[in-house]
Amino acid sequence: MTRAFTLIELLVVIGIIVLLISILLPSLRGAREAARSVKCLSNERQILSALGMYLNVYKDVIPREGTVGNIPERERDYLSWAVALRAYLDDRVSPNEDLDDQFNVAAYYTDPSRAADGHKIHYICNGVPFLARGMVDPAPIFEGDHLYRRGPTPAARIQVPEETCYIGELADDTNGSLLRDVLSDGMRDIDRAQRYDIWASSMIVNGPAQRIAPRRHGRAGNLGFMDGHARSVPADQISAVNTWDDRDYGSRRGN
Repeated sequence: MTRAFTLIELLVVIGIIVLLISILLPSLRGAREAARSVKCLSNERQILSALGMYLNVYKDVIPREGTVGNIPERERDYLSWAVALRAYLDDRVSPNEDLDDQFNVAAYYTDPSRAADGHKIHYICNGVPFLARGMVDPAPIFEGDHLYRRGPTPAARIQVPEETCYIGELADDTNGSLLRDVLSDGMRDIDRAQRYDIWASSMIVNGPAQRIAPRRHGRAGNLGFMDGHARSVPADQISAVNTWDDRDYGSRRGN
């Protein structure tokens, strides 16, 4: 005669299975997030590799904060990093033209850990102008048609490139305010890409204007540095204003 399981035995087995699943699920989630963080770092390294190629072509000038302005013949003079580097990441794009596809196919600009919210560029560039160590320029200035923050910068001005952040991860746009600004700039990539940089200390530290994501990967985020390396960085270091200091104190314009 075959002996059947009792109800108590079945409940014990189910309880063990539930316990094992509860133990394994956090590990699986952690493994998935680790894979996403690695992919994000790979994207940042691709961007930095493109920066290296750009420097070879454009006389060691680093693209940073972008300003299109109102003079058509000068609108590429202060090109945002995302447009400037795209030609070196995507063979569909030439250096002097744009797809104007709103970056819909630019997978190298997307962070797999970031929730979909309409943004096609998930990284931000360091355009913060410093006057001295720990002192961000409180009043970036206009000259002619352009607003100067930390625009195109000769690489020689970066005193410690291995310590100076070039690119970080874009913060969650919880109320959609940044996306509305991006969309209001029109349909061209050259216009929309201007929004993906930071130029004030309020965009670094925690608060409503914060434009970086210091805890995108748990207690850390990924940063790419001016010397071409990218790595995971603790959240408190990402949120430290001096991490974004390029030590270029001789000019308010940086170009």
